[in-house]
Amino acid sequence: MPEIDLSARVRGFSGPAIDLAAIERDLTALWRMPTLTGLRQSDVVPTRTSVLNLVVIAGSKELARRGTRVIGQLATHHPSRAIVFATSNDPADFASDIDARVSTHCYAGSGQHFAACFEQIEITVPRDALDYLPSLIIPLTLPDLPTYLWYPGQPPLADRRFARLTRVADRLILDSLEFPRGGRLLERAAELSRQVDGCPALADLNWGRLIPWRRALAHFFDLPECRWALDHLVSVRVELGESNTRRTEPNEAQGLLYLGWLMAQLGWQPLGAEAPEGGWRFLARDGRDQRITLELGARPAPRALNGALVGVRLEAWDGSRQARFELTRVGDELSTIRTVVSNGGEQSFEHAMQAPCLDTGKLLGRELEEPRRDELFVESLVEASRLLALRQKRSKA
Repeated sequence: MPEIDLSARVRGFSGPAIDLAAIERDLTALWRMPTLTGLRQSDVVPTRTSVLNLVVIAGSKELARRGTRVIGQLATHHPSRAIVFATSNDPADFASDIDARVSTHCYAGSGQHFAACFEQIEITVPRDALDYLPSLIIPLTLPDLPTYLWYPGQPPLADRRFARLTRVADRLILDSLEFPRGGRLLERAAELSRQVDGCPALADLNWGRLIPWRRALAHFFDLPECRWALDHLVSVRVELGESNTRRTEPNEAQGLLYLGWLMAQLGWQPLGAEAPEGGWRFLARDGRDQRITLELGARPAPRALNGALVGVRLEAWDGSRQARFELTRVGDELSTIRTVVSNGGEQSFEHAMQAPCLDTGKLLGRELEEPRRDELFVESLVEASRLLALRQKRSKA
């Protein structure tokens, strides 16, 4: 497969100031390089293709390197102008007149006569750069294309300047599985969603990880013999993976989003929170004023599944009939979700589906295909934040 990568260092101003004109000039020069001419001579036409702008703001050089690797994975299906900002507190990073690194990348499949090409701009900025990042992003993005802002790691959600920064984008992409304190930052993400009011549209890669769990649970109630239970659920227990190789508590964001999704879909109203040993318990009521217990717990799991959903159990009772619905990760690598329905204590249905953990590139690729706001995600996030507010109130009591 023909593959061409060209890069250059852009020289501009010493210090944190950025010579934007020099970046565009050097990037244009790369497209005129003899190597690209050679690609044309091999009957492969390099096509300077961008269907979107992807802005990455990374809190460290390591996160920036990870971001560039993911961008490379997305190049074939989502060619873009990618702008990667790596923040740094090291004065040495601003001691020279190197302002940026620009690069072009072209890929052509076997037998293809066109090579999809995308371009990337990498810039190091001071850690406290939220004020002037918009003045860099706006002139560097290509006009008339949607702009996606991806913030890997922990975003400064409590900083008001961050909300202003996000308005340069059509879609803001976070990953709550990477929040060190998943619950607290999830609540701030809900507040940010209210502040921006859909512009940009907020997305969470963690929501994409819940797709097989949401589909599997919905499939239960497609069964005619199980539909009655949907109106008579009395308890829900969600379990997250907890790795013994990590000293911190597992990130709760996935579990809270899943509970929030259930509440949004079924119209449940939260009532209160309790703190039994080994997790949290919430109380809610449905439209018939029946009470439901929602539990959030943990169970041992490999490090790769720390903070990930590993089990869900729902129980229903209508006064005469009882049913239990269980979803559990099983198998050597826990890559399969096993679903079981029991009616009156007897198993009546069993199914298994492959659900491997998706990498960041695949999750991000899904979000780049949809510039609009996912209303169901926003509703689930709001309900999760209501549960968190009850828990915080309980903790202060």
